[in-house]
Amino acid sequence: MQARISHAALTLWMGLLLAGAASGQDRSKLYSTPSVPPDAERLALNNLEVAWLDHLPAYQRKDGIHDIHVLGIDSINRRETIIAQLNSGSVVCLDAETGKRVWMARPEYGYEVVRQIAWNRHTVFAQCKNTIYGWNRQTGELRFRHLLDQIVSAPFIASDRQLFVCDERGKLDVYELPPFDRSGNRYAALEDLKARVARLRDQLKKTEVPPAAENPGQPAPPVGPDGKPNPVTKLAEILPGGAAAAVANDPGTPFQGLAARAAFGELNMEDLTEIEKRAYQRATAPIDPRNPDDARFLDGNGEPRMLPAWTLNIGQSVAFRPVQGQYHLFLPLNLLPENATLGNTLTGDAISPQGGGLVIEKRERENALEYQSTQPSIEMPNLLTKGVLLTGPARYQNLAYLGDNLGSLTAWSIETNTRSWKTNIGGSIDLPILPTERDLYVHGEKEGLWRLDRASGKPLWSMKAECGATVNAVSEASLPLAVSPKIVAALDNAGRLLLLDRATGLRLGRIDIPCWLIPVQNRQTDRIYLAANNGAILCLRIRDHQTPVRHYPDDRAWTLTNPTVAEFLKEIRHRDGIEIFVSEQSFKSLGIDPPLNEKLDLSAPNLNFDTLPSVNAMLRKAGCRVEEIAGQLFLVPAGPRFKP
Repeated sequence: MQARISHAALTLWMGLLLAGAASGQDRSKLYSTPSVPPDAERLALNNLEVAWLDHLPAYQRKDGIHDIHVLGIDSINRRETIIAQLNSGSVVCLDAETGKRVWMARPEYGYEVVRQIAWNRHTVFAQCKNTIYGWNRQTGELRFRHLLDQIVSAPFIASDRQLFVCDERGKLDVYELPPFDRSGNRYAALEDLKARVARLRDQLKKTEVPPAAENPGQPAPPVGPDGKPNPVTKLAEILPGGAAAAVANDPGTPFQGLAARAAFGELNMEDLTEIEKRAYQRATAPIDPRNPDDARFLDGNGEPRMLPAWTLNIGQSVAFRPVQGQYHLFLPLNLLPENATLGNTLTGDAISPQGGGLVIEKRERENALEYQSTQPSIEMPNLLTKGVLLTGPARYQNLAYLGDNLGSLTAWSIETNTRSWKTNIGGSIDLPILPTERDLYVHGEKEGLWRLDRASGKPLWSMKAECGATVNAVSEASLPLAVSPKIVAALDNAGRLLLLDRATGLRLGRIDIPCWLIPVQNRQTDRIYLAANNGAILCLRIRDHQTPVRHYPDDRAWTLTNPTVAEFLKEIRHRDGIEIFVSEQSFKSLGIDPPLNEKLDLSAPNLNFDTLPSVNAMLRKAGCRVEEIAGQLFLVPAGPRFKP
């Protein structure tokens, strides 16, 4: 009898232990009430301090944080923001540097959250029940509502013009976003007008006019407060004849007034050209239901709505959020052998799913409506890995990074639909990947946290283990949170905060944070964000960095179309963090000068310079190439053109 009782007690104890272990796998769902931030003295010992502490309106235990994201800066949004969606459906926007609440929006349905939020430069999208809500990203005002008739299988992805929805039927539904909101604000046209005016002002500020002494018979241009002539430039749509004709005119002409006001950052309607005036009229025109272009986006009640653009049959549902490049969309798939729509592309006689990806054109190259509404041709998916994808892909610029349960990590070019590199870290990749302009931080199960070179996939950490072997990962670290120039913040396997040396991977400090159960990955700055399901959000910063250290924005498009080699190398450094030095000696040994002033043609579409082979392919047209010497990249001569 006693043996039976002991056996029953042991069985009960083992069941409770397994249940606790299962529930501990996702600590972010637990409710906790951190009353105070971590000990200030302990933070100071680790060179950290509290930047701010705030509470979201989560008033009940069934409420909590459903998902939370750190959004970076772009041409419209000049400060980083934190967007959090609560279980109640409320969406809250905070200033990421101060913690100040910017806006809060509530849907009509409470506690009916379906998927994570999505966003573009203008709008934040959320789904509650079967309705998609679009809120102004800057103010939180409701822009539109849209009723869905399908079951969504993955979080949305949005461009400035379209919303991409993956449903359970194995279809990709694409919707065209309305160019105006409920208040009649044509935000898309206004943004186009602001961009035109900004380009006009920059042209006027940067262009210099030769002084009157070099142009006999012409009056001197107006002089500014610093004694230098104000910039006067030639714009064909403003004044034919060039800058000399502008200077030859009366100093009081509107053109020179435009240059003077542009120098002080002021422009008004009288300064705009006919092109800008037409753009202003389009941006400020009232919404007219009789106008076919406006009536397309109005429902029966006169409310803005999304329009179905096209639908693509994939043959199986998509479980992870897609990622997008400049012109293409990348759908991560665990390819099924029975998927007849895409065909059996699996290797060998595989009968289980294998990780793959499908690249689809977004149909946003042209402004023609017929082009946007036509269905793109579907291409055969490329098999990226033999394992199964356990987490969604990460993206930087036009590269997607995917990891599988076999430890394979693949970098895939979205625009060229080719593989850039592939490596294996030895453990299952089941946590989100953190990319920066230089590095890639990825966790392998039973291996730890790796730091890889984003351009090549080579490991950058090399440490000695207790057994004497060389390892490339920090075994105690798991999820990467934020990266600064010298420190990497991550969680360990027990949920504690680790501070690692970025150069060597050695542990610098460890802080116990038992009640902060929701880690927030920050790909934008070096700030460390922690949250809890009672609505508390904590921001930690390195004491030496009172202002945030920003990573280079990963969504900046190429603006140079005909740069010199020197300008191209500078853009590569700013855009991708790749430093390329000029080897003067190698050029001098051949009796030539480096072709830094030679022009490159970047006007072709689908250009991708995220990997060194693509950079070399462009530089070889100018007679040079990039070579790695002693761990650094140098510009050296290439080809027979430079042989003496």
